[in-house]
Amino acid sequence: MPTWEDYQLIDTGNLQRLERFGDFTVVRPEPNAIWECEQPTHPGWEHPDATFSGEWDVANTSMLNGWKISWNGLQVLLRLTSFRHVGIFPEQEPQWRKVQEWVKAASTKPKVLNLFAYTGLLSLAAAQAGAEVTHVDASKSSVSWANENATSNKISTIRWIVEDVRKFVEREVRRGTTYDVIVLDPPVFGRGTKGEIWRLEDEFAPLIQSLKKLSHEHTKLLVNVYATTTYPESFKRVIEQVYDAPGKVMIESTLLQESTKKNSLQTGYSLTKEN
Repeated sequence: MPTWEDYQLIDTGNLQRLERFGDFTVVRPEPNAIWECEQPTHPGWEHPDATFSGEWDVANTSMLNGWKISWNGLQVLLRLTSFRHVGIFPEQEPQWRKVQEWVKAASTKPKVLNLFAYTGLLSLAAAQAGAEVTHVDASKSSVSWANENATSNKISTIRWIVEDVRKFVEREVRRGTTYDVIVLDPPVFGRGTKGEIWRLEDEFAPLIQSLKKLSHEHTKLLVNVYATTTYPESFKRVIEQVYDAPGKVMIESTLLQESTKKNSLQTGYSLTKEN
């Protein structure tokens, strides 16, 4: 994996993770880190710029208005949010590169659909590589944040949609739209803007069935899955059945390597159908 200068997973342990985003160090909860810290004396543990433990304790107040980091020539605005996130999921970095590779390999300008798209770094990456991107998220504030990122990078080839993903997909099916690349990062549980309940185990198969109708023979599919009690093989089987693609869905662990290079943190997994 190429070096990403503006991000580093410094250490994990005791149900926490110590990270560097640009010039700032951040300590956040990490339920997967049930082991002891590898670097317990690292100064970042003792004096981080911000720590989340139900709410943010900010030692470096210059973070409060947000700050920017770079990835592959793109400038991305980060903020401390009430849900312990900062605006990107760095473990998805290999997926940003994968989508860029798909876009660059296409013979014509590909259409990319990014669902549950959050603040849009994948949308930016796809657009940077030459795609026409449709970015969909039910959160108006997330889409606004993503649009802000696009504007700062002078990217104008992204269509912004603030809507429940299921409703948007259903409408696109009625229109007969198809996409060359479909990416989704669904939550395990969530509520829509009008109180709609989302449970991944209940919604996954119907959504994939609808996405099949937005696909053509060569559409590529990438799905991120985080904490869930359902085995990855179950989601894999759904995709292979719906797309009639036995053995063509790959499962990969979503990993972040610690700065010592000795250990990795797994946060989830991804499912990919390329053919």
